[in-house]
Amino acid sequence: MLHVLPAHSCARTLPPLCHDLLLQRHLPQCRVAPGQGGSARWVTFPAGTDATELASRARGSGVLVEPGDVFHAVEGRGRNTMRVGFSSIPAERID
Repeated sequence: MLHVLPAHSCARTLPPLCHDLLLQRHLPQCRVAPGQGGSARWVTFPAGTDATELASRARGSGVLVEPGDVFHAVEGRGRNTMRVGFSSIPAERID
């Protein structure tokens, strides 16, 4: 069973290593690309996982993530990947 990361408001203030540890704890079945010091991580889910569907379910819980296929030029690639960010933009700044 796949779990969506809880919306930890404290996650925004954690050092990058803690982002990796949070992902490993809550998504042990996934592969997390090592961070390069930024506030986002690439997560690869098991084959056959629809990251777009997961993103939609996460959105329903107030967690915004980006399905990976939108970052690929080749249709069909990245369907089981997701970009998970640990920062946020205040609602008043979003169009």
